[in-house]
Amino acid sequence: MAKLIVCKTCEKEIAAFAKICPHCGAPNKKSSWIKNLLLVFLGIIAISLIFGGTKAPSKAPKPEESAYRYAQKLDYRKAMLRQLESGALLLFVGKIIQKVGDHGARISIGGDIVYLTFDAKPQIIEDDVVRIFGRYNGTTKYETVLGAEVELPVITVDYYTVTEPKN
Repeated sequence: MAKLIVCKTCEKEIAAFAKICPHCGAPNKKSSWIKNLLLVFLGIIAISLIFGGTKAPSKAPKPEESAYRYAQKLDYRKAMLRQLESGALLLFVGKIIQKVGDHGARISIGGDIVYLTFDAKPQIIEDDVVRIFGRYNGTTKYETVLGAEVELPVITVDYYTVTEPKN
C-alpha cells in the first residue's frame, strides 16, 4: 500500500508520490533535507553579505612613521574635489577647533577645516596646535545645528604630535 501524507493546503490525505493534491490541486512539495540544507546555507550567505556590507571597509595597515618623510602637504582644494588618491600620505600642521566624540576632531589649517579620525582616543584639547601624519580618506557630509549641510575632507590620523599645547 502507498504511503499517505497530509496535504499542507487542504489537510486531506494524499499519496506521498503525488505531484499535486487530487482534492485541491495544490502542488505536493516534499520536504527534502538537501533542499532545506541548501536554503539554510543560502540564508547564512545572505545574512553575512548584508551585515558584512555594513562594516567599515577593511583598513590598510598603518604605515611606519618613517614612510611620512615622503608625505605630501595637504592640498585642500584637491581633497574637497576628491582628486587625491585614497590613502595618500599627508603631513600638515593645524589648530584643533573641536573634539568630536572620543575618536574625532575638526582642525583648522589656515582657515580650511578638515575632519580627523583617530583609532584611539587622542590626547588633545581644543586650541592645541598639532602636526598630523595621516591618510586621505575622501570627504564626509553632515548637517549643522542650524540645518546647513557641510562637507569636509577626512583624514585618518596615524601619528600626531602636539606642537603648541593650549595653556
